[in-house]
Amino acid sequence: MTSARRTCGRGVVVLAVLALVMLSGCGDRPPTTHAVRGKVVFTDGDVKKLADAEASVEFVLESDPSIRAYGQIQPDGSFEMQTPYKGKTLSGAAEGTHHVRILLQEMPPEPELDDDGKPYPAKKGKGKVEPPVNLRFLDTKTSKLTCTVPTSDEFTVTVSKK
Repeated sequence: MTSARRTCGRGVVVLAVLALVMLSGCGDRPPTTHAVRGKVVFTDGDVKKLADAEASVEFVLESDPSIRAYGQIQPDGSFEMQTPYKGKTLSGAAEGTHHVRILLQEMPPEPELDDDGKPYPAKKGKGKVEPPVNLRFLDTKTSKLTCTVPTSDEFTVTVSKK
């Protein structure tokens, strides 16, 4: 075998090994995260009710909705984001723009509607559970809340009952 063939053969092997190494790492890298702390401000209610309901703030990454971060709401309204990733918990939230919502431990039941599509008035003592915030804050599409990470300031989530 000539020297040129051996060199060429080694080059092909080296390139193949490099390609395998590069391909094996694609998609397995955890997202780059940044610390995000914030506070939930309740304009017409008690933020402690959200903490009592074990509610969280949820960030959904706009560029990859499978990447989500969560922050448990404390009695004073404060929260700190963490991102679950492949069985691990990463501190902070992934870089990028996030859609934000309030995530309740237990979702309230759907209200019964009359013939006009309006909810029946709640009856006292009948087991109706009223959500601690307006239902629009429970969905990223209707909450109209966003956050871009990294952020240099504490992120404020303003919610209401109305």
